[in-house]
Amino acid sequence: MDGQLRHTRPGPGRGRPGRAPADHDPTRLLLDVDQPLVTVVGLYSNVPENGYIDPGQATWFAGELAHAPADRPLIVTAHHPALSLDRYHGGSAPMLQVIDTAIAASGRTPDLVAAGHVHDYQHWDRTINRVAVSYLVVGAGGYWHLHEVLDPNRQPPTLPYPVPEANARLLSYVDDRHGYLRVTATTNGLELEYVTVPRPQESWHTPGTVYETYTIPHPAPAG
Repeated sequence: MDGQLRHTRPGPGRGRPGRAPADHDPTRLLLDVDQPLVTVVGLYSNVPENGYIDPGQATWFAGELAHAPADRPLIVTAHHPALSLDRYHGGSAPMLQVIDTAIAASGRTPDLVAAGHVHDYQHWDRTINRVAVSYLVVGAGGYWHLHEVLDPNRQPPTLPYPVPEANARLLSYVDDRHGYLRVTATTNGLELEYVTVPRPQESWHTPGTVYETYTIPHPAPAG
């Protein structure tokens, strides 16, 4: 979710017509893509280090969660991650608050929350309304400088690493290789696969390596 993009919507069958508030700045992206098996709501979190969601965006976001079809998984994406352990950025408390406020206002909990900004891969789970929700950092797609995952003592974290104040745990991470995430929507939920790729000094003919795979069922079972 990088760059200053115009407020545009996909064509018929790809996304819902705009419901942007009247005071919304059209240069701040609002994105809602509906497909038969999944809904994706994208937030443009703007430029400040911890992200910034203006009141119009927050209102729109809560409305999109409320209107998202209940019969399919809901993915929320933004640039700045709500949760992160890393040397340079860390998680964004404002983004965490925006997401929590929208969930409370809409009564809908996402199945997956994904972000970038931090240049590594982190797989978190966070308990919301007795449901374990996956929060991902997927930022190792190409920028050369990967970001180390470190705890507050500047040491590699012991997994699972708990963050009690966010009711969250870091389950796994990759901070020494670039990679990408595959997400497949099915009638039973989401199937995810994170794949790492060779380092620059290694042969690019080497195929990618699957680091982890997991399934997010929908509807999610309550804990």
